Amino acid sequence: MNYKNILHITSLELLTSFRNPIALAINLIMPILMVFIMGNIMQPLFDVAENGIDQFSILYHNQDDGPFGAAFDSFIHDEGSGFLNVIEMPIKTIEESISAAEYPAAIIIPENFSSLILYGETTEIQLIGSGNHPIEESTLKAFVNNFSLWTNTPLLFNDVIQEQNSNKSQSDTTKAFNEVFDDFGNSFIKEEVSINSIQQPINSFQFFAASMLVFFLLTSSMGIGCSLVDDRKNKTYKRIFSFQVKKSEYLLGKIIGNSFIAILQAISIILVTYFVFDVAWGQQYFGITILVLLIIFIASAIGILFSNLVRSSGALTTVLIIIFWFMAFVSGGFTGSPILESASKFTINHWAFNAFTSLMIGGELKDITGSLMVLICLALVLWTLGLVSYNRRASYE
Repeated sequence: MNYKNILHITSLELLTSFRNPIALAINLIMPILMVFIMGNIMQPLFDVAENGIDQFSILYHNQDDGPFGAAFDSFIHDEGSGFLNVIEMPIKTIEESISAAEYPAAIIIPENFSSLILYGETTEIQLIGSGNHPIEESTLKAFVNNFSLWTNTPLLFNDVIQEQNSNKSQSDTTKAFNEVFDDFGNSFIKEEVSINSIQQPINSFQFFAASMLVFFLLTSSMGIGCSLVDDRKNKTYKRIFSFQVKKSEYLLGKIIGNSFIAILQAISIILVTYFVFDVAWGQQYFGITILVLLIIFIASAIGILFSNLVRSSGALTTVLIIIFWFMAFVSGGFTGSPILESASKFTINHWAFNAFTSLMIGGELKDITGSLMVLICLALVLWTLGLVSYNRRASYE
């Protein structure tokens, strides 16, 4: 392998990047700007998660006289007593008060709530928000969701009851359930109930510094991808190989050049957020370095792979932007919490972000072993696909 060829291609790649200082500046400034905007917008929500929320009043009406209606009564008055001032009102009065924005939100339990659950049918707790108190409404939604999660537990008892009482009426089934409920009381829901289920052990600027770092490192794949596509389209690819330059030397030079820009971007994000936004990145500098390089390694593989699947740099940029934004939203990188918890585990952002935040709050390398293993496996798969497609495409050039 001729290292002079690699160095020459790397220098050309860097020269091309630095010839457009505006684009380079945008790449360095945009992540910082995003951290500033998102960190400030989401700070109240993170403050609530960290420090708790002051007690606020809500309107409440329970039309159900079954076991689950009674369970929710107990739930909202006992578990919610620390932050909810529950005011019971008729439905008509509730609608008028919420429309007038006199209260942040209201909860209405439908009259067939228990019967539908007992028969395994779909039902819902009606949560009405005024739209003027997003923090209170989000907190109340999380609180109600905790009850929804809990209802899955007694349904297991209900399945057994239904089988044992298949010839009995609904009232008999309800009575049987009440006997189970009386035996267990409310004790089996205590550990699951937490209004701070959205709580993060980091502040908003730490959260978005980590998420923006992952997001923009992944977008570095567009640099190498577009460069490869443009070289192929402009016949530069053929001219380079008319000299004694190996495909591996050419590709390695491209990777190093684009990785240098990505590393520069990562350093700027970490340093600026540390000094300007007081973001604590922890003491595991080696771990953070490994993560940064691993994500860049993955991004390079993505760029190489997609450069062989599309015919123009514009198409490549569009496709990758859609993919990266989708992964960021699903994993919660732009929202503060995952939109789809189960689906987020299939994104690169989820594992990379979790690893960064673990190190931020004082974790060690052993604490992120799982995330590192997943990222390494993803890197190997993507690089295998990327190199196979690259070699196949190059053989036809």
